[in-house]
Amino acid sequence: MIAQWSNSSAVALLCAVAAAAGAQTYFDLWFEAPESVSAGDMFTVEVWAEASGLFVNDGQNISLFHSLLMSVEITGDLHSLASISPATIHTNFALNTGTPVGNWLVDVMALNLLDFGFDPDNQMHFFSFDVSTTTMGGGILTFNAHPSSTGPDLLWWHVQPPTGDSFYICSADDNSVLTVEPFTVRVIPAPASLTVLAFAGVVISRRRR
Repeated sequence: MIAQWSNSSAVALLCAVAAAAGAQTYFDLWFEAPESVSAGDMFTVEVWAEASGLFVNDGQNISLFHSLLMSVEITGDLHSLASISPATIHTNFALNTGTPVGNWLVDVMALNLLDFGFDPDNQMHFFSFDVSTTTMGGGILTFNAHPSSTGPDLLWWHVQPPTGDSFYICSADDNSVLTVEPFTVRVIPAPASLTVLAFAGVVISRRRR
């Protein structure tokens, strides 16, 4: 997945000079979702990212999102978590919608391919997924991004200089800085009266059996 430099000596020299000057490429990745939901609700979580700094939006190079490969972990009051759906990819090509495993969505892969028409947006809406909560839930669910099972990089950007060969910059490069902003969703417990009714319904159902 990680591209080979087509002009490795020139790129290595350029990065060395940039590092010495303190120039870096910055990647920011974040989640968007409701700040609070009621127990038993289903809600959608969106994943976004953008790049800036060295090579990106500098008025010289053409730079475009190329690919994302990551997993999402949900922590906190997991008794409130009922299920996670596979991802819906919002870039122009989906290679893997991810596998829900407990409180994880594993190995989502989204691509921006030339053959399908590059999406030039930066900020990029990568993917979304649905989260269902339990009816008896309550508390805080926290969403965080992690590297996939295949390597440390989460994001790749494609760079085309005015002259010379194109190359890729990655979020785990020595000259890159990745900031991931976790997001918390508060699950509000059902009112006590509704909880009693729900429990009574379970009891009646068991008696009928």
